Amino acid sequence: MKKGYYLFCFILFPVVSFSQSNFVVSSSGTNSMIDAAIDHVVNIWDDYLITNVPVKLHIEYLDLTNQGPLGITLPNGRKDFPSSPIQGIWYASCLANAIQGVELNTGEHDINVFMNSATNYYFGTDGNPSLNQYDFVSVLLHEIAHGLGVVSLSKVISNEGSFGTLQATDFAPLNTTFPFPNLEGRPSAWDNMIINNGGDYIVDTLLFPNNSFDLKMEFESNALYFNGPVSTALNAGINPRVFAPITYDPGSSLSHLNESSFPPSSGNCMMTPFISSGEVNHYPGPLFLAILQDIGWQVNATAYLYERNNQLQLSCYPNPVTDYLSIELKQATTFVKLELFDSEGKIIRIESFTGNQFSIDMNAYPSGSYYIRVSSNCIKKVVPIIVQ
Repeated sequence: MKKGYYLFCFILFPVVSFSQSNFVVSSSGTNSMIDAAIDHVVNIWDDYLITNVPVKLHIEYLDLTNQGPLGITLPNGRKDFPSSPIQGIWYASCLANAIQGVELNTGEHDINVFMNSATNYYFGTDGNPSLNQYDFVSVLLHEIAHGLGVVSLSKVISNEGSFGTLQATDFAPLNTTFPFPNLEGRPSAWDNMIINNGGDYIVDTLLFPNNSFDLKMEFESNALYFNGPVSTALNAGINPRVFAPITYDPGSSLSHLNESSFPPSSGNCMMTPFISSGEVNHYPGPLFLAILQDIGWQVNATAYLYERNNQLQLSCYPNPVTDYLSIELKQATTFVKLELFDSEGKIIRIESFTGNQFSIDMNAYPSGSYYIRVSSNCIKKVVPIIVQ
């Protein structure tokens, strides 16, 4: 069964605090097992983001039965700050802080995440939920991603679509820990890069006036795309398709990648609107890292190669290699998966082997830097490879 996430574009409780180099995290309603999963998620995001200003994240674990989703994200925001790349649009406050290089929202959280305690969650960090459990790490990674700025400020009331008209009352009974901003009818940095099938920007009020039927029709066109240069180049020159179903879905429409365009097999499904029980996705994948760059983040583009699991003991030789690369595992194993990545972290080859020794032909690849990731029984190791 698939269930949807929820977010908002943009409850103080007793808290448990964590400290990471890029995050300051507080949580409430949790226990030690949930806190360990939160810590694991924060460590993963910490590897990707390059910022001098900590992301201030508050997580509340509570019953969202009446709301329904697995999680709800309410990010803080800033616009028209001194170093804003584009004036008149909203940036997630943690992104604005990273761009500015100083904290613009002193004393305020950047992201509020509400995780549904009524969900049958698996809290392990090894990516091994049962078929009837939802993987907490996968869901929280997704929710925090919304807080980083992949969020739409769109809204539909009756027959009119709008940007920047959301209010705090739209999310009752949930409340943000920061003052809810007056969005002033303005879109988000993510909204600002969405185009329709004809290449028109849907934030162009000369074509699609705010609070209009025409804008609602765009929201429900099932044909919207993210026009980010980095992500489009990575997606074989095709603008990544945005989730825009024919009936507007508050909290999901325009704030996700299209479900059918990016299935789990693509390696880029983390930001689609639905997840199945038993499904695991602990790493954003290269497309989402490119999207973060498009909206203004600096990221470590190859961090996702280095998974936080116990590593295999293996050797790869010769390295540098000119023709055949030999790989020898020290542990006893039966099934081995090998993935080859280029220098930008794009997967270019996948093979499966049995046994502890095997070799692969590297003659077909140009000289340069590569990565080999070897996986067996949920244990992995990444090795940089030089082809001469």
